[in-house]
Amino acid sequence: MITGSIQPKNGKYYAVLNLYDHTGKRRPKWVSTGYTVKGNKKKAQEVLNELIRRYSAQLPPSKRGQPACTRTVDMTLLDFLQEWLSTRKPHIQPTTYHNYSKMIEGRVADCFGPQKTLLIELNYHQLDDFYNSIRKDGCCENSVVKYHAMLKMALDYAIRKEYIQINAADRAVEKPSRKNRYKPSYYSRDELNRMLQTVTDDVLYIPILLAAYYGLRRSEVLGVRWTSIDFEKKTIAIEHKVIDGSAAGQEGLLLMDEMKTKSSRRTLPLLPTPERILLEAKARQEEHRRVCRKGYNAKYLEYVCVDSLGNLLSPAFLSAHFSYLLKKHGLPHIRFHDLRHTCASLLVAEGVDMKRIQLWLGHSNFSTTADIYAHLDFASKRDTGAVIGNLLDKVKPEEKQCDMP
Repeated sequence: MITGSIQPKNGKYYAVLNLYDHTGKRRPKWVSTGYTVKGNKKKAQEVLNELIRRYSAQLPPSKRGQPACTRTVDMTLLDFLQEWLSTRKPHIQPTTYHNYSKMIEGRVADCFGPQKTLLIELNYHQLDDFYNSIRKDGCCENSVVKYHAMLKMALDYAIRKEYIQINAADRAVEKPSRKNRYKPSYYSRDELNRMLQTVTDDVLYIPILLAAYYGLRRSEVLGVRWTSIDFEKKTIAIEHKVIDGSAAGQEGLLLMDEMKTKSSRRTLPLLPTPERILLEAKARQEEHRRVCRKGYNAKYLEYVCVDSLGNLLSPAFLSAHFSYLLKKHGLPHIRFHDLRHTCASLLVAEGVDMKRIQLWLGHSNFSTTADIYAHLDFASKRDTGAVIGNLLDKVKPEEKQCDMP
C-alpha cells in the first residue's frame, strides 16, 4: 500500500511518497508537482493522488496491502535491464549476449539514462519516442525491431518477477514491423558450377564446397572437424562452430559445441563429390604437416578448413577473401551466406518439399524455411495448377452455367 502527502519546499508543492526498502526502513520519494504553494494546494493534491494511483497499480497484488518496497518501485530501467541480462546470459549465445549489452549500454542508456527513468514509470509514450529516435538517426526498421524485441522480452520478465503489472512494449503505438526483410541473392546452377570449377586451387575451395552442397552457415563450415566425418558410414555431422570472438566481446576465435539452435545440430549424408575432395584435402593436410614440421600449427589438427600452415580460417577472412575471389574471377557479387540460399533455391527448383529443405538447412521451424523460400516454390505451384486445371477441364460444356441476360 502506497501513501503520501504534499509538502511545501522552496515555494513549491512536492508530492512525498512513502516508500520502504527491503529492511522496512522508510525511504520517502519527493516528486515535484510543478505548482507553487500559493493557491494550488488542490491541484498539488491531485498530482499526489495520480502518483499514488500509478505506483499502486504497478505493485503486484500480493504486495498491495504492504508498504511499497523500493527494490521494485525505485529501480531504474537501466539497472533492471542489467539484472535481466545477467539472468539470460546462461541461456543465450555469447554473440546475442554481447549484442544486448551493446544495445543497453548504447542507445537505451543514452535515451533513458540521463532522466534516470524508473522501471515502474516506463510508459508506451516513452517507447514510441525511443523508436522514433532510432528511425530519425537513419537506421532501418529492422534495427527498431531488434530493440523492441529485446525490451518486450525484458519487460515480460519484469511482469513474471512482479516488478510491474503492465508491459509498455505491448501498448506502444509505434510498434515496429519487419518491413525491409532482406532478399537474398542466389546463383544459378551454371554460375555455381562455374565458381566451383574456378576456385579449385584456392584455400576457400573446401568452405565454398561445403556451403554449396550442404547449405551450411559460415560458422558451421569453419566448425567441420575430421571427427565429424564418418567415411565408412558416409555421414557428416554438423555439431560444432567457429565464430569471431569480437562478435561476443572477446579476443581470438571461439570454438563452440553449442549450435545456433537445437535443429542446427544435424547429421547429413556424405555425398560422393564432397567425399572425394575431402579425402584429397585430408591427405594434403598430412603432407603439409610432414613438410612444415614444427612450422605447422598443430593446434587445429582436427579441423578441415585450415590453410597450408595449419592455421584455422577465421570468419572475417572467409568473408573478405570470398568477395576478393568473386571480383578476381568476374563472378556476380553475393555474400558467402548466399551460398546457403543458393543451395536451398536449387533444391526448391527441383521440387524438393519445404520440410525436407528445413531439415537439410537446420532451420528451427518450418515457417522460417517457408517464409524465405516459398516464393521460389515453382514446382508445387505447377502441381497445384495442374490439379485445378484437370478438375475444371473435366467439366462438360452442358454442365457450364450460361450468363444471365
